[in-house]
Amino acid sequence: DSLTAGCEWRELFGNSALILNRGIGGDTSEGVMKRIDAVAGINPLAVFLMIGTNDKLLLQLKPDDTVRNYNAILRVIRDRSPATVVYLESILPTGSRSFTLWSEETNEKLRLLTDGKSVIFLNLTEPFLEHGVLASRYSFDGVHLNGDGYLAWKKQLDPTIAQLARQQ
Repeated sequence: DSLTAGCEWRELFGNSALILNRGIGGDTSEGVMKRIDAVAGINPLAVFLMIGTNDKLLLQLKPDDTVRNYNAILRVIRDRSPATVVYLESILPTGSRSFTLWSEETNEKLRLLTDGKSVIFLNLTEPFLEHGVLASRYSFDGVHLNGDGYLAWKKQLDPTIAQLARQQ
């Protein structure tokens, strides 16, 4: 969605690794489901997946609906690219307490989809929280991240990206 699309990840990590950003503003887990085949078809070393903010904000989906879509996405990746490691990134909070409660419930259910080997859960949420919602210093509108927000996200991904870079 726009959280992923809004960052030049390859530039942010400043490395020569091939990082492709497939985020699309306004996208939902159903949208990713419809196009994940193309991503899996290139047999990536890893997929970092965070989708669902718009499931709640635009579609009012329940956590179980979003998790069901994640399951379908994971099945396609497993079938098309079994060696790919999938990193499920927790859905970030927003400035809305009700959304943050929805994302916490969804994230707990997403954690259950992981095996710690081929599907790994990355809990990114804690550094972004302040008084139970997205810290205002990381966002310009209570949903989308600013530069400091992306740097906080990057900091959490740094060890994983470094590990993957050593595998290339």
